[in-house]
Amino acid sequence: SFSQASHSSLNFTNAILTSTVWNNSSNSSGGLTSMSSFTLSGVRSGGISGSFSGMPSGWGIQNGVILGSTANFTNTSLAGLSLGAYSLSSATFNNTASGGITSAPKSLPGGWAYQGGYIFGSTANLSSANLTNLNLTNYNLSAANLSSANLTGVTLSGTNMSGATLSGMSQGDGTTKGTPASLPSGFVLMPGLNSTQQYIVGPNLNLSSTTGLTGANFAGTAGLTQGLQGINFSNANVSNANFTGVNLTSTNFNGAKLDTATFRNANMTRTALAPSSMSGVKSGGITGSPSSVAAGMSIVAGFIVGPSVFLAQDTTVSPAAPAADFTNQSLQNVNLTSANMTGVNLTGSNLTGTTLASTVLKNAIVGGAVFPAATVSSGVLKGINATGLTGTPASLPSPWQIVSGNLVGPQVNAAYAVFASGANLAGAQLQGANLTGANMGGVNLTGAQLTLVTPGNISSGAANLSGANLAGANATGANLAYASIASTDIQGTDFTDANLTLVQFVPFGTAIYSNTTCQSGVVVSPCTFS
Repeated sequence: SFSQASHSSLNFTNAILTSTVWNNSSNSSGGLTSMSSFTLSGVRSGGISGSFSGMPSGWGIQNGVILGSTANFTNTSLAGLSLGAYSLSSATFNNTASGGITSAPKSLPGGWAYQGGYIFGSTANLSSANLTNLNLTNYNLSAANLSSANLTGVTLSGTNMSGATLSGMSQGDGTTKGTPASLPSGFVLMPGLNSTQQYIVGPNLNLSSTTGLTGANFAGTAGLTQGLQGINFSNANVSNANFTGVNLTSTNFNGAKLDTATFRNANMTRTALAPSSMSGVKSGGITGSPSSVAAGMSIVAGFIVGPSVFLAQDTTVSPAAPAADFTNQSLQNVNLTSANMTGVNLTGSNLTGTTLASTVLKNAIVGGAVFPAATVSSGVLKGINATGLTGTPASLPSPWQIVSGNLVGPQVNAAYAVFASGANLAGAQLQGANLTGANMGGVNLTGAQLTLVTPGNISSGAANLSGANLAGANATGANLAYASIASTDIQGTDFTDANLTLVQFVPFGTAIYSNTTCQSGVVVSPCTFS
């Protein structure tokens, strides 16, 4: 704090005057009489308070910053200043912040430039700067701080960004133009979905809401030496992208579209994984634990487990990636709706509380598995396709059962299932089941229920036996009201005491009818169809 009436010819060469207070108690103006004879070469300032009646020629002070040809602006902010009166060609710029400068300086040191209210150079501090649509062709930003800066529409042809800090930097939706002369280690320039898009890709960038990286092959891109750690992909569309083997530590996928993306052998330590969609996502060999996952999702045995994921064998890669092995794993309270689990090993697994609606479990191994408790109204097993199963579960909810390796019960999808001749489905509850193309020759359907589901239940569709083979089957007492049996083979099928009211379409073959309620709702023998 300087409080004397006069300080003449003081030498402040290379002095640091940051946040100093200049106050003359004997001067009614409350400030120093004059600094006009001071030596200020190399002086550092900022946050100076007080008022001044004079400065050396070519020097001035604004907003607490001393401005002049040889001033040192290290760690200083020039934001909002008017620099049009100053030649700064011999000034020192290092981590110097700017933005909103109202007039350009008369000159700057070599390698530095002014544009759009900002001062650019190798060590410029451009953190959080809005550089939208500026032309930075051939600029030297080799050690500049561009953290959280907005580079939407910026031209980067020949720009040196070799050691720049890019954490949190955004680029709009791939709108930067030109090819930089260099990028920091671990960063690459990737083309977007169309010819007008390109993205700087690397750790800790902000790529939220981008749409042009669908199908991007991050696994096969040389130069991503640090992976995609810390990138913000929130609300972005990276469907069908390949993240195989990529380091995704602290990466944010919340709200992102991940449909058919591949995450095999990826590192998901502290990854935020609550995507908006993930149909067909492939995984396996994942390491690390996400910081958060969406409700009903989990990482189990290295696989992403959740709605519509792909857990079957993948033959699109060589060698083929095996189906998931969940032997003795806990899959409790997971939502596997519409997931493809063909060939998955569920031996001894615990599926308590898990939703398997419309899940494909063809050829799965289920020995000792504990299936979720379910009722028709809960919809937990609605539409499940579980045919060709191996093994006997430790538990199944009633009235579901496994017959000839096929899960049967209300609302199941047993299309094209093969039942052994003589298989016993007597009394089976198959309300609303889909048996399209199923081979049920010789099956005992005595008392089986294949009717329209009663009001209040989830499904309202009748059983579908279109194309099914019922030749020789025992359907005594079976209730097939409203069922669709188009092109169904009923040669020799025994419909004694069966209910065929409002059966839809025309089957073929000669069946056995006795006390059978026919399509018209009347007991007639033999039944005819129209």
